[in-house]
Amino acid sequence: FIAKLLLFFKATREYKDKIQSSSALEKAEACSTLSSCYYSIAGTGMAHMKSYFRVDWKFILYPIFTVIWVLTWFPLVLICYFNMLHLSNQVVKLIGYKEMTADQLDIRQSILRRRGKYNEARVCIEMAFKKTLNHHTRGLLSIGLAEIFLKEDNRDGVVMEIRAALHEAEKCELREPQQAARIYRHCSR
Repeated sequence: FIAKLLLFFKATREYKDKIQSSSALEKAEACSTLSSCYYSIAGTGMAHMKSYFRVDWKFILYPIFTVIWVLTWFPLVLICYFNMLHLSNQVVKLIGYKEMTADQLDIRQSILRRRGKYNEARVCIEMAFKKTLNHHTRGLLSIGLAEIFLKEDNRDGVVMEIRAALHEAEKCELREPQQAARIYRHCSR
């Protein structure tokens, strides 16, 4: 928690000035980076909450874990959760989808999916696939598309995209093992 709290303050302070820049490109980059940071913090906070309730023998401690999470993670997750989409929307207003990099589009589609905006997330994914992509970004985009297909109950689409993501994970295992592991983790879910 302390590490993510420090990251929150450091990133907010570091990118606050860049967000005020007169350059639309620099401002968009700062908003995108900050939205990615907030997305990561919100995801970590939610993962911690879920981990507290995974082990059955801890049922007696559930109230204690809940109070600890509410007093520590909850305010941070809430701030990050609501600001990540706002910052991502700013990027679109500043430079539009066509000027966004593949990584910016990947961040945006992840945020949109987390907020349940699947149609707009699909637009981001389709725009990103038209750009030059590294293997892990292509894999993460395929995972995003698989989640959208899952929501649409398109099982064939899910299978196709998971296979594509696994193929990309294999390609990046040697050079980027952490990214490959990230793709595998999402695919297994």
